[in-house]
Amino acid sequence: MNPKSSLILSILILTSQLVSGQELLFDQLTIKEGLPYDHITELVQDKQGFLWIGTNDGLIRYDGRIFREFRYVQNDVFSLSNNNIRSLYIDNSGCLWAGTSSGLNVYSPEKESFQRFIRNDTEEYMVNNYILDVLVDQLDQVWHCTYNGLYMMEPDIKAIHHFQPDPGDQYSIPDLVVWEVFEDMRGRLWFGTNNGLAVYNNDGTFRFICHKPDYENHSGLKTDKVW
Repeated sequence: MNPKSSLILSILILTSQLVSGQELLFDQLTIKEGLPYDHITELVQDKQGFLWIGTNDGLIRYDGRIFREFRYVQNDVFSLSNNNIRSLYIDNSGCLWAGTSSGLNVYSPEKESFQRFIRNDTEEYMVNNYILDVLVDQLDQVWHCTYNGLYMMEPDIKAIHHFQPDPGDQYSIPDLVVWEVFEDMRGRLWFGTNNGLAVYNNDGTFRFICHKPDYENHSGLKTDKVW
């Protein structure tokens, strides 16, 4: 989970612009207004204008008037894999991806159901499936960050790549804990980890350029944890 997205507050919807130096005014959407839960972890808006709200107890879609809940349902493989939503992302085709504390999900608006992607490693089930962040890049590759390294799923699920730190490889991801992924305008991918920042040119080489703390360099990183 990205801490800056942990909004343990009511959702605030902007309703006015700055006027003559006055403060911005907000309307509050709280439980009193119908919001099912007030512990918000993520927010994203899709191409239809729906606001998707991730919480620690389910996923909510808001159309400006009505809140609709999506939850894990026991024995329903087309429901969310877990109610604890840690990350949300809208891909190039408008699909919603939801990372939870127990797997990755993609939402089908036509079927109003979810497809789950869960790694069934017995010994490392929790760390592999706790999705800290998710991003679909310009090449439609699905990147998801976990406590056990970085995963990349190729388009149409042709292959899944798992990246972990390798002391003998200077171009490996620098730490097992990967908090955040960001794609810049040049298509480069930036990863915040527990041991600095990693940059990948997305050129198929899987070589990560690592930037670690340099306390003597004024323009260098000042912390090893980047999120």
